[in-house]
Amino acid sequence: VPNIVSKNCKIKVTLVSKCGGTIVQLYGSDESDGNFSIAYDQLYFAKDGDIKLWLQDMETTLVHTPGKYALYPYATPAGEKLAFAQVDKEDGEILWNTSEIWIADYEVGSLSKITVNDVPDVEPAISPDGKKVVFVREEGGYSHLYLAEWIYVPITHNYALHITQLTSGNHQDREPCFSPDGRHVVFSSNRNGKFQLYTIDIENPDDVLNALPAVPPYTTRDQRNPDWSPDGKWFACNMEYGGKSDIYIADAWGPINTRRVFQITSTPQYEIFPSWRPDGKALAYVVMEDIPDGHSFELWKMKLSIDDSVSMIGSEMLTYLGWKPWGEIFTLGDPCWRKLEGLRIIQSELKGRVGNYVDMSIQAVGGIL
Repeated sequence: VPNIVSKNCKIKVTLVSKCGGTIVQLYGSDESDGNFSIAYDQLYFAKDGDIKLWLQDMETTLVHTPGKYALYPYATPAGEKLAFAQVDKEDGEILWNTSEIWIADYEVGSLSKITVNDVPDVEPAISPDGKKVVFVREEGGYSHLYLAEWIYVPITHNYALHITQLTSGNHQDREPCFSPDGRHVVFSSNRNGKFQLYTIDIENPDDVLNALPAVPPYTTRDQRNPDWSPDGKWFACNMEYGGKSDIYIADAWGPINTRRVFQITSTPQYEIFPSWRPDGKALAYVVMEDIPDGHSFELWKMKLSIDDSVSMIGSEMLTYLGWKPWGEIFTLGDPCWRKLEGLRIIQSELKGRVGNYVDMSIQAVGGIL
């Protein structure tokens, strides 16, 4: 085989999910040092009852189960594990009470259900180390946070799943999200009237604190769908008021009444579900608009300028998600931005060259696929 020098070319790598997803093709570009790199940002989202993956400007199906409707994807930072909710469908009707929490483990290629109930379990958040899941259980007209964790049992030399209730009361606790260190969870609750953001220490669940300053105008708006930045310094959320919803970013540290809150968007559309890019320099979010028969949904991303203040420096639509009729309880999107890490090439074989094309066999392990 002749020597090959890399100049302005690409390598196409085909990966196959071990948990039933479709084939994903990645394109690695040559760098100035002659090495190849693969863009690793991956964006999970819900669409058409499946969990989708947006990777290098391509959409692919990651989780598809006939007869079921999947939603609320939430992955570990490197994408080794993915938590999501899955609901049964019968004759086209979604049976909400059948919603359970599932975990896809892409390192070992397993897919498992971790809750079994006759009440809905939804909105899972998996800890950065993949050993804990906080989720929402709807019961008796209210919703509360529960913790599922795998605890080592010395007698059996194995891990057992243990589920405990973290919050209680006649209110709604929703939309949990882990801190980068896995010790705390930020969530939205209407325990004091309007939905506000709170943090909870999962080792001491009685320790529930306001996440944003408890002063107007923030206390007059519903604070929903929080996401903790990868460096732990910021909260992103959407605030709903006056028939609209905008994206906000706020300090996640310091004395509560000195935390700054920045309004990032101000448009006629309903902007929801912000999710931080792994480098903390951008957000994915969903734009919902009224249409004659219901609501349409689009997946967008925005670039951020973060210095002494925070502002948006540009935005673009990634893909159309679909629409839902009036009165439908489901939304579309629920984006979760993570990295594709740990892709390790274990064997490569250069087979030949035809014109400008190279035939190479590569075996790789790790990552999410």
